[in-house]
Amino acid sequence: MSKKVTMHSGRAHADGKTFDPKHNDRSFDVRQADNIDKHKLRYERYWNIIDNRVYGYFDKQHVSFQEAELQYYTETFGHQLEETNAKYEKNRHPEKVKSMQEFMYSVRYAPEECYVQIGDSFGHPDMDTFHSCFMEWLDWQNTWNASHGNPFTILDVAEHFSEEVPQAHIRRVWSYVDENGKRRLGQEKALEMAGVELPETHMHDTHGNPLLDEDNNPVRSVPKRYNNRKMTFDSMARSKWIEIVRSHGIEVEDTPRTDVKHNLTKRQAIVQQLKVAEQDAQKETERVAVLQAENDTLALENHGLSLDTQIMQSETDRLSNEQQALIHKNLSLIHI
Repeated sequence: MSKKVTMHSGRAHADGKTFDPKHNDRSFDVRQADNIDKHKLRYERYWNIIDNRVYGYFDKQHVSFQEAELQYYTETFGHQLEETNAKYEKNRHPEKVKSMQEFMYSVRYAPEECYVQIGDSFGHPDMDTFHSCFMEWLDWQNTWNASHGNPFTILDVAEHFSEEVPQAHIRRVWSYVDENGKRRLGQEKALEMAGVELPETHMHDTHGNPLLDEDNNPVRSVPKRYNNRKMTFDSMARSKWIEIVRSHGIEVEDTPRTDVKHNLTKRQAIVQQLKVAEQDAQKETERVAVLQAENDTLALENHGLSLDTQIMQSETDRLSNEQQALIHKNLSLIHI
């Protein structure tokens, strides 16, 4: 049975609230979480940019993801927040001045969270296989990043094995170095400087013909909601994720689904995922039933062919016996 491969990325829920890193490193009372198997928490793996080491759920010698993110933002982007706040003060808008925590978890500047999974509650690989796939994909991401000027920085990583399906979460921030040598937040600019193209590099008219400027050259597209460089990067990253999963012998369903909605709340997304999994299981049951019926038909046909073969063999034996009898009769006539 082919498995759905999931890769989602974003900064906020449909209601505009940014994703909370506390879910990823379990910085909450897990006793209140019915979806977490407390006995499997010992298998989970975490990493953050400040401690810079892999640790487990029961290892308490580390900072939280939230603390790590705040420290990195303060050290790296503190100058950007100071400049922004200074402009607000100058323009007499002190109400717009933000603390670093407010700035960091605003939709515009929040870390991006990327979530990956293989399969669903009706079928998924074991923990070791998922871990191998994920680490290969993470290594690819880091290699690509280093070879393209480090447009993103991974802040923390979590592999969850205490929920029903193995899954992993990466939180990262996209940034670039400006003309003064300072790092600034900016996803589109970071990807542009990394050499990533827009999905549609040139503009077209309503008939699909390329638009030309006064020098008869194609007019280049500008980034917009449905034509941005992050779409190009995500497409490449998803293709690599599928390639790696397949290399581990897992059959993958890679046709985009048209029966799902996007921009849902987390609870809505979980409910939808369960419904999709049930539909997939029903389709698989129906497919198995069809294959079984075809197999039964072939078995009957083979049985019929077997009976025909036995009849033909019997007729062949009869004719052979009659031929031998005639030969003996002719030989006896010769000797008379």
